[in-house]
Amino acid sequence: MRILTVAAHPDDEVLGCGGTLALFAEKGTEVYILILGEGVTSRDRKRDPGARREEIKALREAAREAANILGAREIFFEDLPDNRFDSLDFLDLVKLVEEHLGRIRPQTIFTHFPGDLNLDHALTARAVLTAARPLPETSVRRIYAFEVPSSTEWNFTEAFRPNAYFDISDTLSRKLEALKCYRQELRNFPHPRSLEGVEILARHRGMETGVPAAEAFVLLRSLEHPDSLASTSEPAKKKGKHFELALSWIKEHEGLRLKPYRDTIGKLTIGYGRNLEDIGLSLEEAEALLRNDLSRCEAELREVLGETYEALSPVRKAVLLDMIYNLGKSRFLGFKRMIAALKA
Repeated sequence: MRILTVAAHPDDEVLGCGGTLALFAEKGTEVYILILGEGVTSRDRKRDPGARREEIKALREAAREAANILGAREIFFEDLPDNRFDSLDFLDLVKLVEEHLGRIRPQTIFTHFPGDLNLDHALTARAVLTAARPLPETSVRRIYAFEVPSSTEWNFTEAFRPNAYFDISDTLSRKLEALKCYRQELRNFPHPRSLEGVEILARHRGMETGVPAAEAFVLLRSLEHPDSLASTSEPAKKKGKHFELALSWIKEHEGLRLKPYRDTIGKLTIGYGRNLEDIGLSLEEAEALLRNDLSRCEAELREVLGETYEALSPVRKAVLLDMIYNLGKSRFLGFKRMIAALKA
């Protein structure tokens, strides 16, 4: 799975969902960050990026350090005028976001709450919703809106009513560590954008859900394929016997492990007929062997199907991977020739 956070300014990504990004990154999810604005020049009466060149450079370096702490794979910067997004044609802003969505093809987006007091935040949210509109070819399945202290709660015209939470009890410290990279943006307590204020908010959101710390979101859109709701606790009918193994391998970012299973006569088995009691392998050795097999199969599928494979849901990937895993090498070559003929 790929996650993209679209933020208006440097530090918004940490304030809004830093703990959640760290949580997903720890589980192997690909995390990307897009910062649209330069975040500095609104401090002057007239925009002069040249006069603030060193500050902009330092702010971007801080963003890179914070992204590294959170475990993001890559961070991208645009150079939109700080607190002047309304000076741009809205369509240009949408097209800019679309370019990044087309390249990254995220399944989940975190972005601003449309009701934020900050105008750049509100326009960013609108641009994301427009760029990620539910067309057949879109990769986006979920859009979450986060809260930014000293913006979301300062606008009284549209209340932030969270309907989704992520438990960041184990990653709150990394969120705060990442926030320290933005020394020039931090304020003293009791300002909401202070280290103490950010921690208090996380503790408060945690109390709302019965955990030590949490980040709150408004789920703006969710499109789930029926396959993604299928239970993985019992073998599904009309699916290969290695479907569950393939699915767990595909979804490693969720912390699942490859599981041995009992064959028809009750022997502990893993992978394609590898009976642990007969072949003399330890469970760890068998898991490593199966992991290598599945990795090879998926690499071949990526080579043959390209973007078609990337667009599949985890369950559909697992079904296909399970099928190819059971075909054997000779039959897989025939499958490759069939796909090549169809493409031609």
